[in-house]
Amino acid sequence: MEVDSIAKCEDCHLLSLKLEEKDKQVKYSWKIIKTVTISISEVILVIITNLILTDIHLDMTYTELSIASSMASVGAIFGAILGGVLTKKMGNYLDLIMVVVHLVNAAALLGVPFSNNMIAQSIELWFQGMAMTVGFVVNNVMVVRIWPDKVGSTVLLLAAFGSLGNIFGPLLAVPFVSHEYSADSFSPLVFWPFVILAILFVANAINLSIQYAIGLGCHQCHDSEASMAEKKEDRKEPKRQSQLLWLVVPGMGLVDFFVRASDTIPAYLLPSIGIESRLNMVASQSNLVLALYDVSRTISKLLASLLMKRVSVLICVPICLVMTSVLALFLYLWGLTSVPAYFMIVIIMGMFTGPTATLLVVWCNEYITVDGYAMSVWQVAENVAILSSVLVGGIVFGVYGSLLVLLVNFIAGLIGCIAFLILQFAISTSCRLTQSQHYSLK
Repeated sequence: MEVDSIAKCEDCHLLSLKLEEKDKQVKYSWKIIKTVTISISEVILVIITNLILTDIHLDMTYTELSIASSMASVGAIFGAILGGVLTKKMGNYLDLIMVVVHLVNAAALLGVPFSNNMIAQSIELWFQGMAMTVGFVVNNVMVVRIWPDKVGSTVLLLAAFGSLGNIFGPLLAVPFVSHEYSADSFSPLVFWPFVILAILFVANAINLSIQYAIGLGCHQCHDSEASMAEKKEDRKEPKRQSQLLWLVVPGMGLVDFFVRASDTIPAYLLPSIGIESRLNMVASQSNLVLALYDVSRTISKLLASLLMKRVSVLICVPICLVMTSVLALFLYLWGLTSVPAYFMIVIIMGMFTGPTATLLVVWCNEYITVDGYAMSVWQVAENVAILSSVLVGGIVFGVYGSLLVLLVNFIAGLIGCIAFLILQFAISTSCRLTQSQHYSLK
C-alpha cells in the first residue's frame, strides 16, 4: 500500500511538472506573439512621420502646409500625456487602446490626401500625431510589462523596429510620386501610400482584436499580474535607495530633450546642408547620406540591444553622449571640408545618436520601475525637442547657413552630455550615501 501511494504521489508530481512546463511554454509563446504584434505596430506608426506630404499637389502654400504639418507635433505632445494617463487608468485594456489608435490613424491617413485647406489638414494631422504618440507610449509600456526582466534589450529592440519605419517610410511613396512638377503630370497614384498604410493599420487592429478575443484566458492572466503589480507600485520599494530618486524621470526628460534635438537637427537638415554648403552635393548624394544615417541608427539600436546583457547601461549612456558631442564637434570643424569626411562622420555619429534616447529609459529603469508616467515624460520630451529643433534649426539654417546650424547641433549635444553627467553623479552619490547610512545603522 505504501509503495502504491508513493508511486501515485510521484505520478502526480510528474504530471504537475508537465502541466507547469506546458503553461510556461504557452505563456512564452503568447509573449512572443504579443511582441511581434507590438513591433509591427511600432514600424507602421513611425512610417506615418516619413510620408512625403509636400509631393501631393494640394491647393495650399508651403507656409500653410508647414503650419498644418507642425500640428502633428502639437498633437503628439498631447498624445504623450494622454498615453501616460490611459496606461495608468486602463492598464488591463492596452490591446483595445491600440485598436482605437490604429483606427484613428487609418481614418486620419485616408483624410489627409483629400483635404485641400489648412484647417482640415491641421485637424487631421493633429489627430494623427496624437494617436501615433499614444501608440508609442502604450507599446513601450506593454513591452516592459511582458518582459520585466529584459527591459533594456526589449525596449531597444522595439526602438530598432521603429527605426525601420524611418528607412522604409520614404520608400513607400517613391513608386507613386510623380517627379514632374507640372499640373498636367499629377497622378492620383500619389494617394496610394496613404491607402496602403491605412490598410496596414486596419489589419493590425483586427489582429489585436482577434488576439484579445481568442487569447483572453492567457491575456487575463497576464493582465491580472500587471494589474496587481500596478496596485502594489506605490507600496513597492525603489530599486535603489536615494533621496534624489524623484529627479530620475524629470532629469531623464531634460537630458532627452537635448539628446533628441542633437539627433533631429542632422536628420532634418542633412540633405539641405549637403546641397547648400560648399560641398555642393547633388540631391541623390544628400538623400543617400540621410539614408545611411538612418541605417546606422537602426544597426546601433540592435547592437545596443545585444550589449545590454554584457555591458551596464550606466556605462553605455555616458559613452554615447560623449561620443555624440565629440562627433558633432568633428562635423562642425571638418565635416564640410570634403564629401568623404561628411559621409564618414555622419555615419559614425548615427552609431551613437541612435540608441541614446532609448538608453535613457533603460537607465531610468535602473533606479525605478518604468511605468506610463516615465514613458509619457519621455515622449513629451521627444516631441517638444523635435518640434523645437526643426523650427530653430530651420531658422538658423535659413538665416546663417550650414556652419552655424552644425554649431547649434554641437551645443545641444554638449548640454545634454553635461546635464546627464551632473544628474548621474548626484543620484549615484546620493545612493552611496544612503547605503552607507543604512549599513551604519545596522
